[in-house]
Amino acid sequence: MIKVRDVSFDDNTPNGVINAVLGNLNRSIRVFYGDAETGRDWCEEYMTHGHVYLSRGREQYPCFCDSKLYTANIVKIIANGRTIYKHPNYHQPEFTIGLPPVKIGDTVMAEDGYTHGVYLNGENTANFKSEKQARRWVDYMTGKRTGR
Repeated sequence: MIKVRDVSFDDNTPNGVINAVLGNLNRSIRVFYGDAETGRDWCEEYMTHGHVYLSRGREQYPCFCDSKLYTANIVKIIANGRTIYKHPNYHQPEFTIGLPPVKIGDTVMAEDGYTHGVYLNGENTANFKSEKQARRWVDYMTGKRTGR
């Protein structure tokens, strides 16, 4: 553990993440988790937007979305619509929007109203019932929007 101003952080947490977190306590942020060595965004959708706060008790550590904030795997942070931390080699897979797969399991996509699929590096990752929904999701995942 790294301790800064009596707050414990995961080992290998970059100084930029520590400064961004401590500078935005009790504020809403959007975090992007990824590979700490390569800077590749894992494109996590859930538990990535909320208020950062300190835990209670003897040892304080940053919390986020009602759980510990895993600071060693943060590759980008956005607060108030601007990037406040970005890994030096930050990058995301390529997002494209197209037709959804014809069938996933027992679900026939067109019959259930899914008209647009989102692909990361060519692999289907999400499906939507309109192009607008698909674009909004891509904008959220890329950080162009901080809320859904």
